[in-house]
Amino acid sequence: MSAVSNSASVHRLVAIDAMRFIAMLAIVIIHALPSDSPAPDWRSLLVHACRFAVPCFFLASGFFFASKISDIKAIKRQTVRLLSIYVLALIAYIAITPLTWFQWPDLHNPLRVVLFIIGGPAFHLWFLPTLVLVQWILYLLRPYGFGVIFAIGAVAYIFGLIIAPYHYLAHLPDLQLIDKTWQTISRPFSALLFVSIGVWLAERKPSIKLATAVLMTIGGLGLQMAESMWLYQSGFGTFNSVDFSIGTLFYGVGIFCLATLYRGPMIPQSASWGRLTLYMYVSHMFFLYILHPAFLSHAPLPSLTLCLLTSVFSLLGAWIFSRVKMSKFFSGHVHRKLRATPVE
Repeated sequence: MSAVSNSASVHRLVAIDAMRFIAMLAIVIIHALPSDSPAPDWRSLLVHACRFAVPCFFLASGFFFASKISDIKAIKRQTVRLLSIYVLALIAYIAITPLTWFQWPDLHNPLRVVLFIIGGPAFHLWFLPTLVLVQWILYLLRPYGFGVIFAIGAVAYIFGLIIAPYHYLAHLPDLQLIDKTWQTISRPFSALLFVSIGVWLAERKPSIKLATAVLMTIGGLGLQMAESMWLYQSGFGTFNSVDFSIGTLFYGVGIFCLATLYRGPMIPQSASWGRLTLYMYVSHMFFLYILHPAFLSHAPLPSLTLCLLTSVFSLLGAWIFSRVKMSKFFSGHVHRKLRATPVE
């Protein structure tokens, strides 16, 4: 590999890490600014713009997972790492969450068990066990090629769409379990396709033009918002009630491709912050629970202040934890060589 191509590859990895930090800020906005208005308002429009975040996390996970997709030892280490973080975080959130979660008499209900497994009182933790499951699925399906992987991923994605946000069109009943809905159960079904695309991008290195990435981004966001508006006007939900849709697929892939194509200047620390996003993701709801009572107003200034403070405290907490010796077990091995690489 030439020095020029090696430099471009390193810059692409740095840009992806910087994108992960931006995606983490978008996650905070999504969780901090739920809109109570069924119709479009500034909060729901902003949240829609941030819906690229989770897809980009999955795409980045697939991109960095590609190098060890056939390494069962690496997958086992990753499984232990992610599930350890998940279990410890779940225990911590149970400790700070009102005990009403356990006061329901029918916790033996399988759907309640599923809801608990994918996060329970810490609803955002569904990402971790989902990523573990998807990595093992990819390990098993890799010998069959990307055609089979994409086909299964597409079926899972469509199934997720059917049970949410399109469950009313499929004549599925309302499902309200401790303020959880079909939306919560459907989220993991979107993961396989996004992670698979990330692996494909890393392995095949397709030549994607900037115009194509921009078109996917703008078109995907537009389609996502059009789907939400159609569901809202049809009486099947609020404008802000869609976690992922058909448009989200193109929107997330478009943003990720823009990150891989970016060659301009960036804040030097942004890539380092991007490598702290796992800790930030796990902990941000803790700070949001603490700060939210002081920022109940839906006005822009207090709402955005809540987002800023949650992000700052999450980043600070993640940075402190990364300095603890115990954190080496949780840090993974993906970017050890990259950590010493300056941002160009």
